[in-house]
Amino acid sequence: MQHLWIAKNDWDDPVTEEVNRTWSQFREQLYLLTSIKVARHAFVDKGVLLQLHCFCDASEAAYGACVYARSVDADGTVKVELLTSKSRPAPLKLYCLRFIRRCQGKMIEYGFIKCNEYAEAKQTLIRALQRKEFNEEIGLLLKNQPIPANSKLKRLRPFVDKSGILRVGGRLRNADMKYAAKHPMILPGKCHFSRTVAVAYHEMILHAGPQLTLAALRQEFWPLNGKTLVSYICRGCHTCFKTNPATIRQPPGQMPKQRISPSRPFSTVGVDYCGPMMLRQPHRKSTCQKAYVAIFVCFFSKAVHIEIVED
Repeated sequence: MQHLWIAKNDWDDPVTEEVNRTWSQFREQLYLLTSIKVARHAFVDKGVLLQLHCFCDASEAAYGACVYARSVDADGTVKVELLTSKSRPAPLKLYCLRFIRRCQGKMIEYGFIKCNEYAEAKQTLIRALQRKEFNEEIGLLLKNQPIPANSKLKRLRPFVDKSGILRVGGRLRNADMKYAAKHPMILPGKCHFSRTVAVAYHEMILHAGPQLTLAALRQEFWPLNGKTLVSYICRGCHTCFKTNPATIRQPPGQMPKQRISPSRPFSTVGVDYCGPMMLRQPHRKSTCQKAYVAIFVCFFSKAVHIEIVED
């Protein structure tokens, strides 16, 4: 699918011979899935030692990782089972940046993608997105001019950093925090990139609720209408839906006779207390004493009577 996307094939275009050959080889190997068996019970009974062994590998086409569980019981019996495995195609945008630099003659670098290239690719995407969504505000800030009063960025006191990224100004400049947390990068609220970032943070913190997802997201990004965005992501998360099923609500019972029958005020009452509160007499040498408040509520009229009560 990635190769077809790179070639910009339409849905009804015939594929090339190379793609057809690759698909045929993949299809011929599908029958091997019937011979793969993964045990449900991954550990020995009464194990005294448990180890997790993680392996990963990568190439320019894809990368993957797998985790094995190794358990040993008291008799020395060893059992090794596969716990989980993941594989993903290699991202393309990082190689696009490397290709652009080669065309410009700025660098000639080979091998795997480095961490700084991942970070630069992220900044490149955000710069392009901000130029598209906030072009007017960025132009005014670069000219040291105030942004319009009706701009949705006005209350954030934004500024453009040395990398050309629009960030939140705020009031945390002197806080002992990371620079990204003090001045997160501003994202539009309604775009595919913002939703993708929110989903990534939601999964990174193990499918926490909207408040924790938003707090983690704002350690680096500040999406506009962030509460609405993370609420939408959490509501649409299938994993959260499975682990938070709808509970049965107890139907309300019948109201007591005293609550619905006409009667004189305070014929039937409910009593509650609150406190303690510290009170003192008005003369000079008085000491503080505990006092409570008794609340009487009429069952029928809902009238309230309050009395002060000693300890």
